[in-house]
Amino acid sequence: MLELPIKEVNIIDNGNTGGQVLLDMPNILKASQIKNMVMVKYAGFITERILNGEASDGCMGYATSDMDSANILLRKYVILTDDSISFTGYEDEYIKNKCIELSKLWGKEVEVLLSENENEVKEIAEQLIEKKVIKVA
Repeated sequence: MLELPIKEVNIIDNGNTGGQVLLDMPNILKASQIKNMVMVKYAGFITERILNGEASDGCMGYATSDMDSANILLRKYVILTDDSISFTGYEDEYIKNKCIELSKLWGKEVEVLLSENENEVKEIAEQLIEKKVIKVA
């Protein structure tokens, strides 16, 4: 839905996480790619809320978690796209507030996108529960 190069989606049954999306992304990202990556990071959490009525904390709380990764990407996005920021990126309070604003906005975008495609999301979830892995490329 976000036109990212998905290689694989899987369920990881190790008690630390619910799943993983493997993308074939370059090491250097453009701002539009960063936005889509953040939205993917939010998607698992929001999907749980839509399908189950509540979400688990599987996407947060450890160094490589979706939420921590999203926060790093949000900061990069703001620094890359906001011309009012110096090249040092030391406007911490300003950057933090912009990240919060974008996080809320993009979270709502993800929620709308997933809700509009709820049947497809349910189908993918059922395939993952059955197969544990969906390979795309």
